[in-house]
Amino acid sequence: MPASNAITELVDMITPQILGGQDPEWPAPLGPYGHELANLILKPLAHSAGPLSAEEVEAELQAGKDEWLSQAPSLMTNRVSLLDGYPEQDLGEPIDWFRAPEGDWQWPTHLSRHYWLLPLAWAWRATRKPEYAEKVVAVLLDWVGKFPGGHAAGLDHHGKEGLASVEGMFPGYCDGPWTSLSAHSRFDRWTSLFQLIWDAPVMTNEVVSQLFLSLLNAHRQTMLDYPRSMNQGMSIANSLIHYNLYYPQFTISEQTATEGMRRMENWVGSHIYPDGSLSECSPNYSAGCCNRLFNLIRKLDRHGCPVPPLFVERLERAQGYFAYSADPSGCTPRLAKGGQNIRGRLSAWNDMFADPRVDYIATAGVAGDQPETLNYLWPWAGHMALRSGWEPDATWLFFDAGPRGNGHTDLACLGVQIKSRGEWILVDPGYYSYSGSGWGLAMSRGYLYTAHAHNTATVDGQSQHSELWQVNTEPGKYVLTEKDGIVTAISEFKDGYGHNGLIAVRHRREIRFEPARNSFVFLDTFDGDGEHRITLNWQLPPQAKLALSNQSTGGDYTLSRNTVSLSTQADGIDLECAVYCGFKEPLAGWFSEHYGQLEKSLTICVSAEATLPIRVKTELTVKPRDAAFGNA
Repeated sequence: MPASNAITELVDMITPQILGGQDPEWPAPLGPYGHELANLILKPLAHSAGPLSAEEVEAELQAGKDEWLSQAPSLMTNRVSLLDGYPEQDLGEPIDWFRAPEGDWQWPTHLSRHYWLLPLAWAWRATRKPEYAEKVVAVLLDWVGKFPGGHAAGLDHHGKEGLASVEGMFPGYCDGPWTSLSAHSRFDRWTSLFQLIWDAPVMTNEVVSQLFLSLLNAHRQTMLDYPRSMNQGMSIANSLIHYNLYYPQFTISEQTATEGMRRMENWVGSHIYPDGSLSECSPNYSAGCCNRLFNLIRKLDRHGCPVPPLFVERLERAQGYFAYSADPSGCTPRLAKGGQNIRGRLSAWNDMFADPRVDYIATAGVAGDQPETLNYLWPWAGHMALRSGWEPDATWLFFDAGPRGNGHTDLACLGVQIKSRGEWILVDPGYYSYSGSGWGLAMSRGYLYTAHAHNTATVDGQSQHSELWQVNTEPGKYVLTEKDGIVTAISEFKDGYGHNGLIAVRHRREIRFEPARNSFVFLDTFDGDGEHRITLNWQLPPQAKLALSNQSTGGDYTLSRNTVSLSTQADGIDLECAVYCGFKEPLAGWFSEHYGQLEKSLTICVSAEATLPIRVKTELTVKPRDAAFGNA
């Protein structure tokens, strides 16, 4: 049977030198059921060029075989679980690519990224049962058929012709099945799938041609046309570079990688600051970016490609930021989307740098040298980390002292998080959902995102001015000193509250930490004109049990290992104290440990209505629970 149009078109995109080195009969017309293209394009992925080395594939097969096979029955019948917090969805046959549980348009966006097919690919690799690979290919071809022309074509979520935006975003949501971000994600996931199923019988010339024409044309052009910014721009640049690392057989791969490298160098130079902190506020996302950079450096080196010195320099500084800002359990601060354990990544990155202090943190003190410094300031991002020691039960405070930067973030300037003896004392509330409607939107954007839900202040019932996303071009001015056993950290929020920051109140916060007493003093000064209502919000962990000692100043609360005293005073000003737990009107007293998970928690709000300037003093002391109440 003669070659199809797709096969002919793909062969025309292969570098002539590659074709010249093949079998003497190449490039004779290829039949649709042959496997010449899989051997030419995909076989190298399995042997050297792919996301995983051959050794890593074998190790993963040994470790994960039972898990992959346990997930396979659901996936074979189009039952898919995505984004923790939602039940498994039965997508039907054919697949409903626009399923959006609870109106969360992130769900179908992730559905179109196809990473959920990886267990089936691993099941093929482990068992060589052709039905697993056939299912992967059937899903991908169904998707390509539904979204044939890239960002400018396809279906919107109402089934009408044409997407909601030229790039391919869902209406009311910042992403969708054919954005450049989704195109990058599919490029990465499809490559992982191809590495695993490259030699399956289903990977015929016709199948390879149809899938690669989508990757080389629509996917690639979408990423070139819509570069995006922040961590998304970095991820897209990374995929563009990998066109030439994974698929050097094509004529367009080298020029695509050149554009990707140009974008990557710009991102590294501007988004990883000289002190190692990052413009992307969320540690989960910024650590993910650094991990991509680390893997890119290794991949370039493995392929004999030059590595820009800036990549190595900034990654080394970034690993210091993540090491020294981590809490005593080795997790990143719960800043916007944070809280993941960073030790594994630190251990991997430090193979490149061999810093004994980072090794100490990555191994929880088993190896390396304990850092000499306890307290750190990163003036470019405006972050500070204070601690009593490096032990697992040490007390640790993270101070979000600076401007919000660029990327995933909350309205939480001057907010703090505190851990002591292995448990939270003051928490960040999490983010819950990306839903664009209903309860998820109200909770996430209307509360958890705002200053009301963080350990900072609101003014006249209004959150901080929100239009402040930017990459910093210079370090900020902050104070971090240590004298006579007291650590002092100072910063100021000057950008106003409410719509467009029209409530022109300035908030200055001074924190005094006395490690010997395990105590903190917060001195909050508010400057501006006229009379305003100032509210300090204190977010307690869900397991906290509160005993109000004075309705105007706060009280004591207990945890499994600690008791905490929280008291507030303001000279000559009457204070009011309100406690919320699981309130829907107003929204207050909620905590989200992970995406899609929500539980009630206590929020203490101490308010004062007075003519500015005013200063409010809050004292917080942490004691072992048995010291306060006897053994519990």
